[in-house]
Amino acid sequence: MFNKVKDTVEILRIENKLINILFKMNIIQFILIVVLVIGLISLFPLKEKEPYLVQFSNAEMNFAVVRKADEAITKDEAIRQSLAISYVHSKETKNNIDDFERHEKVRLQSSFDVWQQHKAIVNDEKSIFQKKDLTRTINIITVNLFPNTNVAQIDFRATIKRGDNILDEADFRAVISYEFSNNEKIKFNDIAKNPLVYKVTAYNLSKISQTEKKDKK
Repeated sequence: MFNKVKDTVEILRIENKLINILFKMNIIQFILIVVLVIGLISLFPLKEKEPYLVQFSNAEMNFAVVRKADEAITKDEAIRQSLAISYVHSKETKNNIDDFERHEKVRLQSSFDVWQQHKAIVNDEKSIFQKKDLTRTINIITVNLFPNTNVAQIDFRATIKRGDNILDEADFRAVISYEFSNNEKIKFNDIAKNPLVYKVTAYNLSKISQTEKKDKK
């Protein structure tokens, strides 16, 4: 009887010893796995996400161009013209539909001072932006880039309507100074709105002609 008890105790002791050994081995394996994972991550660093610019077709031609949004593309005259036109459209259009989205684009593409000026105009109680029954459409007349500068001149016609009735039409000239702020950090979610980190640093608007006021459909 005594021998049986002794054997049972010995078996239990051996089992406990084996369990402890297995437990320690599992801990060692876990540590090795963690070390290997860290090593793999260090060997294969995360690839930096690079923005690309996509130009879509216009009314005359059907095409799509995908280009890397790097410093070289900022020297492209067509890109500069497109950015200037898009900025003026976003800044001067009012359709009571996507005004907030366009103003957000203007904010991302404006220096602090230019954005503050625009915000003051929008918030002025006499501004067209505060009159919910009015809309303003913009039609570009000409766009010119001054050689060897970051200055663009855009002439456009602004048409103010109440419903289908034209209340006013006038031609304006916007002269903008801009830069590409390559060193500025931009949130990844905002890259699609401003992949080239285009910044308008000065915006001057003047009326160049006034058409006769209308009240017709």
